[in-house]
Amino acid sequence: MKRIIKYLVVLNLVVNFLGAAYVSAATISAASCSQSDVQAAINASATGDKVSIPSGECTWTSAVSIPDAKKITLQGAGYDNTVISTSVIAIQMNLSGSRITGIGFILTAEVNSIINVKGTGWRIDNCKFNNTTGLSVVSLDINGTNVTQYPTGLVDNCVFINGRILVSGLGTFAKNSALWLNPINLGTADAVYVEDCNFSRNDGGRRNAIDGNLAGMCVFRYNTITDSYVELHGLQSDQGRAPRKFETYRNTLHSSNNQYLPLRYRGGTGVIFDNELSGDYNGRVIDFYLDRSFKSVGVAGMCDGTSSWDGNEDATGWPCRDGIGRGPDVYLFDKASPPYPRQKSVPAYLWLNRDKGRDGKSSNIASVIMSGGSGNHIKANRDFYNEVAGFDGTSGVGVGLLANRPATCKTGVAYWATDQGDWNKKLGGQQGVLYKCTAPNTWTLYYTPYTYPHPLIKAWSNLQPPKNPRISQ
Repeated sequence: MKRIIKYLVVLNLVVNFLGAAYVSAATISAASCSQSDVQAAINASATGDKVSIPSGECTWTSAVSIPDAKKITLQGAGYDNTVISTSVIAIQMNLSGSRITGIGFILTAEVNSIINVKGTGWRIDNCKFNNTTGLSVVSLDINGTNVTQYPTGLVDNCVFINGRILVSGLGTFAKNSALWLNPINLGTADAVYVEDCNFSRNDGGRRNAIDGNLAGMCVFRYNTITDSYVELHGLQSDQGRAPRKFETYRNTLHSSNNQYLPLRYRGGTGVIFDNELSGDYNGRVIDFYLDRSFKSVGVAGMCDGTSSWDGNEDATGWPCRDGIGRGPDVYLFDKASPPYPRQKSVPAYLWLNRDKGRDGKSSNIASVIMSGGSGNHIKANRDFYNEVAGFDGTSGVGVGLLANRPATCKTGVAYWATDQGDWNKKLGGQQGVLYKCTAPNTWTLYYTPYTYPHPLIKAWSNLQPPKNPRISQ
């Protein structure tokens, strides 16, 4: 009886994850790793199936495509065993919400990306992406499909050599988009998650490991970066707006070839915490940067008090559209007569980021800078709050036991309670939550990181019910 109940529980998980229309557990084996054989196996599969690619080294000159209506697992024999050399986009995942795992990719020519993915519920894991072109090529291009749907999914346990990930909310013109009406939703599944990955560069280039724009939402956690950096773009052209949210935490970043800066954000809001910065970066700091502080960008112009895009509350033009600490917005171009309504204030919070020095032996609070003259528009304790030593509730962010949190506080400051929040399931115990002072002397729970490891890992592992035939409903 217990065995039957267990089987039914697993089956229910699979049905809920794949949808009630169809459940399958067949394995379709490609005859070889060639593009034509892999595409033939995909064509023969149904939602829930695993398409298995054997060991081998193959060259692809066209992409395989997974139809929107098929949610499958495309699995190689391990990224050092199933190796695809490509001069084109290798995989179009479309809206399938599928899983790609155990494949190595070698890029030999400049293309838009190696894998293009849209939709929700997908997973890309245990793959290797090696860009041999010497150019700044995107390994994973992740974007939305229309003005209301942004991508959510997981990239985990992958290796990127000279590669980068680009996360967008909408892969086209993103000014007049309903994406901006949605709440930020920190600490939820509403984001693209990149975790437990390794990024490195050996081409000598100063290029980022991850980038975001166009209302993208990204959580970047538990990753290792060598000779590269984290960067998110902002409102800087007619075709580009900033990301909507970032959560960057518990990453290790090291430079041995004079990379620029480890963490650079040109717009949006979120949290940045518990990252370790070491080596010979030009500065082991966190850089907040606003292009429109010093130049005009298309119809938005310059944030100098003259643009209808901005709040223009003072002579500087602040608050600047999509700048650091700006949140939910309205449709732009939804009425004939600007100025547009003010964008909501949602400050960014930073704590436990450590400058480990060139040798990795120091442990100082990482500084925040505003480069390129951006300090006119981005202010501490207004647009962002950084950790301060001896926190007394009047400015910045404090860190410590909940019992040591000051009883009094000034609106906007925050406190990371280290003895609260059981969200890291690998470590167990309390890992910390963030309280925000939402009114004078009033503390409110503001942020709990999303479950780690990401629940999609377990969801995909439950797609093999014992001896399960295809089940139509």
